[in-house]
Amino acid sequence: MFKILLCCIICLIQCSVIAGTRHPDVSDDKLIRYGNEFIHTVIIVGNTKEDKNFIGSGVAIEKNIVLTAAHVILNAKNGMVMLPNQKKAWKIEHAILHSDFKLENFGEYDIAILVLSGDMGFEWYPKLYDKTDEFNKICSISGYGATGTFETGVTKEFKPLLRAGSNTVTGRFKDLLVCDASEKKETELEYLINSGDSGGPLYIDNKIAGIHSGVMAYDGKAEGGYGDRSGHTRVSLYKDWISRNAKPYLDKE
Repeated sequence: MFKILLCCIICLIQCSVIAGTRHPDVSDDKLIRYGNEFIHTVIIVGNTKEDKNFIGSGVAIEKNIVLTAAHVILNAKNGMVMLPNQKKAWKIEHAILHSDFKLENFGEYDIAILVLSGDMGFEWYPKLYDKTDEFNKICSISGYGATGTFETGVTKEFKPLLRAGSNTVTGRFKDLLVCDASEKKETELEYLINSGDSGGPLYIDNKIAGIHSGVMAYDGKAEGGYGDRSGHTRVSLYKDWISRNAKPYLDKE
């Protein structure tokens, strides 16, 4: 049986961000350079109801709308969305979690919409993936923080850098698209999410096909090492829910 680690839980405890791991043959510099292409990936920071810091990721889909994982924002008292490279930040005015989300039910309904205090100002925004052909497709994954390799697992060093890599959608677990940390290097920038990446985007064909939810491990150590698997909420299942709940805030002047 898998041991499940929700990506944001370690962040809530340690108040640090730990991002994805990479295949040992992939250099960190390549991940950082590739990360520069994912300008819509944001950092989410704030305080919980217990006055602890939390941090996660998200992706801008409209001028004042960010998509993230429900567990990132579940216990939040307040929060901000930030673009560190641009030194910009916006207050989260509303958080809309899927009404069926429960923290104990990993792999189900882990999606949320954040409504921001202002316009993020991008010239364009990525579209949502609406096909059901995600399996065996090569995907791109982005997120912030420190890194490690599939051999070492994730490190404890904190550097708020946007990184991105690639993987292949190998299967499905409940409502999640699944990727693997395989010894065989299947893609050029083989990469897997870990703590702190929660809520960030998985892209297929330049569209948002997944939202990072968590890491699963057979050995009980969800560190992004060989044998671990990552789960990403399947956006194609929630496209209508996203459009319906975001629309009132897009129409608002």
